[in-house]
Amino acid sequence: MNTAMKSVHLMLLHFNFSKTGVDMARKKGQLIELEKIRGAKWVDLCLRVASAKATGKDLSSEKLSQCKMIQFTKAVDSPDLWSKYKLGYAQPEVTTVKAVQFDLPGTAEIWLMGPYGLPLWTVLAGNAKENSHVPSKLLDAELHDEVRRPLWSLLARNAFSSMSLLEKVQALLEVSVSPSVWSRPSAVTRSFDEWEREDAEDESYVGAPEIDFRFAPRDKHFLTLQELVQKTPNVFAESYAYDSQKVRKSKHRFGRAEKRVFEPKRLLAIIAVVVLLARDKTNAEILTYIVNGIRQAVSDQFGRDVAAYISAENNDFDGLLPEIKAEKSN
Repeated sequence: MNTAMKSVHLMLLHFNFSKTGVDMARKKGQLIELEKIRGAKWVDLCLRVASAKATGKDLSSEKLSQCKMIQFTKAVDSPDLWSKYKLGYAQPEVTTVKAVQFDLPGTAEIWLMGPYGLPLWTVLAGNAKENSHVPSKLLDAELHDEVRRPLWSLLARNAFSSMSLLEKVQALLEVSVSPSVWSRPSAVTRSFDEWEREDAEDESYVGAPEIDFRFAPRDKHFLTLQELVQKTPNVFAESYAYDSQKVRKSKHRFGRAEKRVFEPKRLLAIIAVVVLLARDKTNAEILTYIVNGIRQAVSDQFGRDVAAYISAENNDFDGLLPEIKAEKSN
């Protein structure tokens, strides 16, 4: 992990909601949606690890009963408390999470950070006051990490540090899916389908002459972000469906850099984009298109509950349900 990404991970070690809104909601006995998702994933993992420990089998979807958890960890001494954690009505202290980790190794990370050790919870509450800097820093870190930048991409032509939000969004998405998605319908840009042929190791294939995009106008040959989101069906959803089928048939992982939209780390950066666009409130069409395009990928990588959360109407990504915010404003 490079220095830029390390700094982001250290910065995100503690997960924060907007304290005032959450405290008000808790006093009324209301459910904070993101706490529910986070709690459910932590408890489910603890039950699965305990089940594996009980049976001596590898970790699977099989879960131990909450009533039997006391046999494996005394850090949580009540089945009812496990239920409260799972439903989001209570949150374990960090000391409790670490104590459970001692008895059930591998369970703390999903609570403290998120699935795959990625800071999912902080990003999903990225518009809470305490977390407002997180999505943009994570997006910048992901752009900084991208080393293979095709000459036609916006990222290759401009320093990302000087880009506007929409330019950063476009630059990230350019290097996340196949160039053929962005190509205008012309014989020259179709030659970029040769990228797809690299997987087949067809060394005999020779495409059309390359264009030197250091001098050629990029937008003459490739779509802008605003143009891309007019395409139907949704290019991100379609790409994911196609490549998922391809991977299942070949029994190999996604291998090309441009397919990284389907890997957890890249997907989290795109979720950060969703959070930033929701904050910006001036690009609803682009926001909706991206959310619809990544919904299935998010469901597969992080769970249906997370996919439903990012797709929720009027979600401000501060961790609160819309009806809680409505009550606060009355």
